[in-house]
Amino acid sequence: GYDIDQSLRFYEIDTSRLERTPSSAGNRKTWTWSGWVKRSHLNVQNFLFSSADSSVRNWFGFYNNQLWFDHTNGAYVKSDALYRDVSSWYHIVVAWDTTQGTNTNRVKIYVNGVQETSFSATTVPSQNSQFDFTNNLYVGKAGAAADADFSGYMSEFVYLDGTQAASTDLGEVDSDSGIWKPIDVSGLTFGTNGAYLD
Repeated sequence: GYDIDQSLRFYEIDTSRLERTPSSAGNRKTWTWSGWVKRSHLNVQNFLFSSADSSVRNWFGFYNNQLWFDHTNGAYVKSDALYRDVSSWYHIVVAWDTTQGTNTNRVKIYVNGVQETSFSATTVPSQNSQFDFTNNLYVGKAGAAADADFSGYMSEFVYLDGTQAASTDLGEVDSDSGIWKPIDVSGLTFGTNGAYLD
C-alpha cells in the first residue's frame, strides 16, 4: 500500500497559497494537474490552481460547488456534479492536451478515478491552443487579482509538464475495499516545469 503522511492547510482569510515563477513557459499544449483535496468551506469560488494575473483567466477549482475550468482563450468547462462533502477527500485530475484531434479529449477531468463526462457548460479549446503558463503558477488561489482563495486541505500535488496523464497514472482502486487510493507517483516524468509536493 501507499499512504499519504501529510497535507497543507489552506485558509482563505489568510490568503494562504503556494506560488512559483516558472523558468520558462514549458509545454503549454500538454500538461496534467493532480491533487488530493478536502474542502472546509463551501464558498462561491474556491480555486485549486491557476496561472493568472489581472488580465487573463486560467484557473481551475470549485465554483458554486461545481468543478470549473476557465481559460482565457475561451475554453470553459463546468461539471454537472456538485462537490459539497467536507468530510471526504477528493482526488482531482485535470489533463490538458490540445494536440488531440478529437476536441472532447483536449480537457479531461477525473474525480476519484472516474472521468467527468456530464457538463452544465462546455466550450472546448481549439486544437493546439496554449494554456498561459507564462505567469506565476498559484496553488490554492485563482491568481494575483482574483478573490477566490481555497479553504481546506491539499496533498500529493502533481504537475506534469508535457504529459496528459490518465487517472490510473496517479491512483488506483484498492482491491479489498474498492476505494480509490493514492499510489507512488515519484517515478513519473515531470518535464521542464513539473512539480511534485508530497
